[in-house]
Amino acid sequence: MPFSYCNEFLISYPSDRSLRPGISAYQKIIEELYKRLNIKIKLKNVHATRSLIMSNSGKADGELIRTKIIEKKFKNLIRVNFPIDKIRFMALSLNPQINNVKVSELMSKSISFKRGFYILEKIFKNNKKANRVTKSEQIYRMVLNKRADFGIVLTRTSEMPVMEPEYKKIRIINTNIPDINLYHYINRKHKKLAPKMVQILKKMKEEKLFKRIIP
Repeated sequence: MPFSYCNEFLISYPSDRSLRPGISAYQKIIEELYKRLNIKIKLKNVHATRSLIMSNSGKADGELIRTKIIEKKFKNLIRVNFPIDKIRFMALSLNPQINNVKVSELMSKSISFKRGFYILEKIFKNNKKANRVTKSEQIYRMVLNKRADFGIVLTRTSEMPVMEPEYKKIRIINTNIPDINLYHYINRKHKKLAPKMVQILKKMKEEKLFKRIIP
């Protein structure tokens, strides 16, 4: 028997530019998930921190998509333990000789990455030449102006600025920085839904729905 809820679920998601290219795809996945649960949902775009506070307090019923790092602080959010997607990183360089760069090689180089990525902060905490910026465009500018040997960006957004004429010299290269899984989260008051959600997401994956929706 399918679940049945009288009230509409409010699912919030952060106004984070780094996730923006994938947000519409994630929305379609989550909408389909709740449709199969016979639950109506409303999606609300709010500031990243406010979104988490709303979902953790129960004012919102869940987070559209997040990484595991939120679990340390926001204890009322339950992970639906089936990854929706992955965050993958690429490196930027002006050097035409390099096609791949390892984390070990980046440790002694001047690098630039966007503030707030826990895995990057952890990996490069001992790199004295690491520059943390607030906007993705700053990474490209630092590489272009030779203020950083390498920039670290998300794969999904890596090609966007490079399409601009002024960034044509910048090359996108592979790196072995670990991928980060993205999960759907629900407020603790709905925790009984989590196992069923995992089953449905697995089924959707088997149906190749993820491949058709996520670019």
